[in-house]
Amino acid sequence: MPERRMISRDIYDSSVAWTLGTQLEGYDGLKAQRVWEALILLADDYGNGKLIPAMIRKKAFASVPDVEKDVTEDDIIKWINLIEAMEKAVLTYEYAGQKFYTLTGWEHYQRGNWRPEESNIPLPPKELFIKYGLSIPNFILKALDKSEKSKLEVLGTELNEGKGREGNGKEGKERKEGKEEPPPALSDGEKKRHLNSVYLTDGEYRDLRKRYGIQATDSMIQDLELYMKSKNKSYDSHYDTILRWFKRDKVPEINNLGWKCLGCSLMGQDKPPDKCPRCGTLDFTNGKLQDNWKELNQKTANK
Repeated sequence: MPERRMISRDIYDSSVAWTLGTQLEGYDGLKAQRVWEALILLADDYGNGKLIPAMIRKKAFASVPDVEKDVTEDDIIKWINLIEAMEKAVLTYEYAGQKFYTLTGWEHYQRGNWRPEESNIPLPPKELFIKYGLSIPNFILKALDKSEKSKLEVLGTELNEGKGREGNGKEGKERKEGKEEPPPALSDGEKKRHLNSVYLTDGEYRDLRKRYGIQATDSMIQDLELYMKSKNKSYDSHYDTILRWFKRDKVPEINNLGWKCLGCSLMGQDKPPDKCPRCGTLDFTNGKLQDNWKELNQKTANK
C-alpha cells in the first residue's frame, strides 16, 4: 500500500466537517474530524478498511495521548455511524462476521499515479451502494467483471493476483489438488485447528489473546483463513503471520489501557494476567477503564 494519501484542501469546508461540527457538542466535533482523517489514512488502495475501533483510535490520536484516553471505542463507532447516516461519505459492511468500511469519494480525491497494490480487505457489495442511491465505483465494477463468481466471496480485490513462494511446496500442491490436511493431535504443545485451515498451539493462541484481546485475535484468524483460501497460499507459521499482520495494521497491544475479563467482568490496570484471578478464564478485552472500575469490581464480586 502506498504510504501517501491525498487529503483535499477543502476537507475542513466539506459537508462532513460541518455535520460533525454542528451535530456534536464541545470538542467532540474536532475529535470526530480526526477519526474521519484516520479512516482515509488507514484505507487500502481501493478506499476500504477494517472497522477496528482500537486501531482507528490509535491512528487518530497517537500524537495526543491525553485525548486518546478520553475517547472510547463506542465514540469511534458513534461518529462513524453519524457520517454514514447523514453524509454517506463512509459506508459500513460485514464479511464473514467481520466489519469493514468503504469511502465513497475515494476515486474522486485519491487520483494518484501509483499502481494499486493487492489487499486482503474484501470488496464492498454493490448492493451497498444501490441501497443508498450511490453510483458503484469503477474499481468495483472492474473487479466484478474480472471475477468468475457472482458474489464477492473472495477476500481481496483480485485486481492484482500476486504469486509468491507460498504454495509451491508439497503443502501448497496438496491445497491446489483439493486435498485437506489431516488435523494434528490435540495434545499440549501441538497445533490445533482454528476454523478450517489455521493452526495454532494453545500457547500461541493464548499469547495472541493476551496481547491483542480475543476479539481482535479471532478477527485476524478469520482474515488469515479467508486470505489463504482465496489466494491458494500457505504459511510455515500461522502464529508468526498473524503477528506480522497485527504489526502491519498497527493494532495496539493491551498495554496500560486496562482490561476486562469476559467471564466475570472483573477489571484491572495494565496488562491482563495469564488467567482471571476470580473466575480463571483466559479471555480479556481491553480499553479505557471507567472511573469507578474498582467500585464496579466490588459489585460484580457480590453477585
